[in-house]
Amino acid sequence: MGKRKYDDFNVHADDYRKVHSENISITGADSFYFARQKAQRIAGIEKTQQLQMLDWGCGDGVLSSYLEKLFPTATIYGADVSVQSIAKAKSLPTTVNFIHLQDDHLSFDDNHFDVVVVAAVLHHIDFSHHEKWLQEIYRVMKPGGRVYVFEHNPFNPATRYIVQTCIFDQDARLLKPSYARQLFMRSGFKKVQIQHTLFFPRLFLKEMFDFLEKGLWWLPLGGQYMLTAKK
Repeated sequence: MGKRKYDDFNVHADDYRKVHSENISITGADSFYFARQKAQRIAGIEKTQQLQMLDWGCGDGVLSSYLEKLFPTATIYGADVSVQSIAKAKSLPTTVNFIHLQDDHLSFDDNHFDVVVVAAVLHHIDFSHHEKWLQEIYRVMKPGGRVYVFEHNPFNPATRYIVQTCIFDQDARLLKPSYARQLFMRSGFKKVQIQHTLFFPRLFLKEMFDFLEKGLWWLPLGGQYMLTAKK
């Protein structure tokens, strides 16, 4: 068997949300909540609606569909290497343009997108391919374009447990925030910033805990972190 390049999600496309929800049940939330939460985080930052957006590594398209609801006048593309995941995404009631990624290349012109979203994708790609893909993402972004990256935090014990017990995370290798920051800086991105999130289980995330979540963005112990950068 050849060296791992990407984790294979073709076999998990049909039951991804069910398996993921069961795996993260200790958080008090399901898989759809976390997809929606990411879209809402982006919507809280991006104020312009007339956007060209790319959900890179879109999987079954659920995050793309939430982005469409929050950015109804944007043109949104979802792209993934998994044929079965793209087929699942295309069955959704959405106008998002879903495409299958081939040949380690994005089939878009230079300077095309205002916003690129990379949600829980990089830990499913061998580290030797990270810089190549970031160069492609950088290429298709407009000058001043923004990228939003969500990754699991390897310093959080609950996150490590969830990843270790998830069937489709068996080969995943989590990215330390410091590695992610340096990776994007080496790839030419500017204003690289990291905010930590998901400190409390969803069961307890009431108004007070929501306030604490926002105030603890600097503490590197949250379940996930969001990296933002510009071209």
